[in-house]
Parts: sequence; structure tokens; C-alpha cells
Amino acid sequence: MKKPPLKTTEKTENSRNSGTKGTEIQDKDVGNTIKKKSCLIISGGRFVDPGYLKPLLDGTGHKDDSIIDYVFACDKGIDHSEKYGIVPDVALGDFDSVSETGLAFIEDKGIAYDRYPSHKDDTDTVIAVKRALEMGYVSIYIICAMGGRPDHAFANIQAAQYAAGAGAKVCIIDNGSQFIIFSDSAIEAEAEDDCALSVFSLTDRSTGVFIKGAEYELEDAVLTSDHPIGVSNEFIKNKATVSVENGCLMVVVTSKLLNDHDVD
Repeated sequence: MKKPPLKTTEKTENSRNSGTKGTEIQDKDVGNTIKKKSCLIISGGRFVDPGYLKPLLDGTGHKDDSIIDYVFACDKGIDHSEKYGIVPDVALGDFDSVSETGLAFIEDKGIAYDRYPSHKDDTDTVIAVKRALEMGYVSIYIICAMGGRPDHAFANIQAAQYAAGAGAKVCIIDNGSQFIIFSDSAIEAEAEDDCALSVFSLTDRSTGVFIKGAEYELEDAVLTSDHPIGVSNEFIKNKATVSVENGCLMVVVTSKLLNDHDVD
């Protein structure tokens, strides 16, 4: 199958089984787990072992109790979707890395697609993030976004920061790690045994930072983007609350087993 044609009606983007737990993003401001208006973006980076995604994958699909309402597959993420047994609602990107098998998957399943020019300012994942925000999603999960090329991994963190600045909470899930990005609010992080908790400021300054339920707690603290003082904290009871009054934080929950085992 040839690559899907560029749509003449589309607008191009800007001219240029252990480890972490709790894949539902907790919004402490409203006191409820966000279960509606949540979407999943399957990026084109390293494939994430389904064992790390079970609650998320189980909650994906058109069911009344689904966590995920809508699925984007970005370029090679189409191949990943097929491996997970997920039929995305839309496939998008410049389709420069999707396989012939992935293209056949689009055709066989009748998946809607938007193909963009290869010369564009936004990565395929950024396009999906912007589309999700336009559709009103306040809880965004991203998978297959951190392995492989480090430049794309960092770009995906910046895309998550962009979404957080627009009021969304983003959870990037990798093999043995979760990256939760949010602004001016609070989250509850959960983990199983032998997990580290790290908190970083993505903005120059994040003020009014509170960490509760960890070995090293903070109260009304200031974190800056040039000092990683929040790295490698410890959970007390496998659950911690992190909040920020002004700024954007990234909370990283990582299995310590990653120090000893290659999960690729």
C-alpha cells in the first residue's frame, strides 16, 4: 500500500509488569479521578511493554467504563497501535516511518487519517497534542514517546509542558517510568515498591511547591529549572501528593530496578 495522499482540505500545522502504578491522573483540585475527556496519544518512539500499560490499555475502547475517550496514533505509532490491539480514532503525521504493515492496518480497519507534509514546524506528536487541546481534552496520556532518539524524547516533554500551560494534565508512560506534567495545580502519584519520586520545575521558577507523603517533604518551596534538588526522593506509603501554586512541574516516578535491568 502506498502512503495515504495529502488531503487537499487539511490545514498544515504552523509554517515551520511492575514498577510504576496508577495510570489515572488524579486532579486534587476537584477531588476526582479524571475519567472523561481523556485521550491517548501513541507516539512513534520506543515500544512500551504492555505490562506497564495494563490499566490504560484495559480502559481504552468504546466502553461505558473506559478511561480513554479518543486515541491518536502518530506515524510509527500506527504500528504500535496494531501490536497493542488498539484501533485508533485517527492516524496522523507525515507517515515517513510507519511500515507497510501499518499502512495496511489503516486501510483494513478503515481508520481516519490526516497526512501532513514532511517539512513542517511541529512534530507528529505535537500535532496530536494540539489537536487534543482543540478537542477539549484535559487529561492526556502519551505512550511510546521516551525511548530511542533523546531529542524527540525531550521534544515530547516540551509538548507536554505546552499542554500543561493550556490547563491539561499529561502523563507520559514509558517502560518502568511515568512522567506527569502539570501547571498551577496538584496531582497524586502512586507507585509500587522500589520506586523513586522526583520533582522538577520545567518553568524557570515554580513557587508554592508542596510535597507530602515522601521522605523529603516540601512546604511552600521554590523550585527552579537549573537546580535538580527534587531528584530521587522516596515514597513513604507508595502514594504522594505534589502541588504547585505557580509554575509547571514534572513528577517522575521510576522503578529503581531500571538501574539493574535493561527494559528495552
